[in-house]
Amino acid sequence: MVLSILTVSCSEKVRYFKEEIYDLAVSKDSRVEFVLANNFEGKLPNCGNYIGNCQHVFGVKLGVLYFIAVEYMDEVDAKKAAQKYHGYYFYNWFFDDVTGEPALEELMTKLNAKKP
Repeated sequence: MVLSILTVSCSEKVRYFKEEIYDLAVSKDSRVEFVLANNFEGKLPNCGNYIGNCQHVFGVKLGVLYFIAVEYMDEVDAKKAAQKYHGYYFYNWFFDDVTGEPALEELMTKLNAKKP
């Protein structure tokens, strides 16, 4: 019985909401800010541009660099998006337009985001 309780508690799925991922990112680099679509450099995509059960798409700015944070319902979809679009994922979040930018890749390292 104890083993079954430990198994259930250890397999709990982790889901970060926008405010939590923002707070975590800012704790790693104070220059991080979520930006409104009209303040985003270029056209901010929407969920229709991504595979899986996309919930929301956010523009993010780190200094003068912009990237996209896509919220999914679970890590499975975020990982699939990272594989397809060659980005990073962190639990239920996929980060696009990061690869090749050292400062953004450094932020991903600080967040412990993974690249499949």
